[in-house]
Order: sequence, then C-alpha cells, then structure tokens
Amino acid sequence: GLLSGLGGAIPGAEPPAAAAPAPAPSGAAGLSSALMTDDLTESAQNLLQALGYETGDSEIQTAIAISQFQAEQGLEVTGEVTPQLVGVLAAAVDSL
Repeated sequence: GLLSGLGGAIPGAEPPAAAAPAPAPSGAAGLSSALMTDDLTESAQNLLQALGYETGDSEIQTAIAISQFQAEQGLEVTGEVTPQLVGVLAAAVDSL
C-alpha cells in the first residue's frame, strides 16, 4: 500500500514540480534574485558560490573569492563587497 501510494504520487507530482521553475524565462533570470538577500556580503557569497568560487566561512576567504572574480572579469581588484560588485555577480550568474 505504501509503495504503490508513493509510486502514484511521484509520477503525478514530480513532473509539474520539476517543470514549473525551468521553462519560464523568468526562472533563469530569477536565479540571481533567488540568491540575493538584504545583506550585501551574504548576497555576494551566494552568487560567488553559484559561480563556483569558494567563499568559506571567513571574510578573508570571501575577499579572496571576490578578488579572483574581479581579476578574471578584468575589474579593479578590491576584494570588497559593493552594490556594483553584487550587480556584476548577479549578471554573471544570470548568464550561466
């Protein structure tokens, strides 16, 4: 009874749930906004992680990740979180 109940639930529930976020173009554009918080540093860390950078748990590791990103993007390397940086990170995530 339990397995047949699960078996019935998975085909019925899974495709709509999986399909809903993906096909809409706003889903892709919303990737960065889903990672954004009211905290700039936290937003930067989330976006950096989405881009494959290791931010770790310390400000130093985050600054290193920011510096790596800035260098790779040809930006001035400051290692600092700014609204402009978060915007560039968000654009980079959305272009993934």
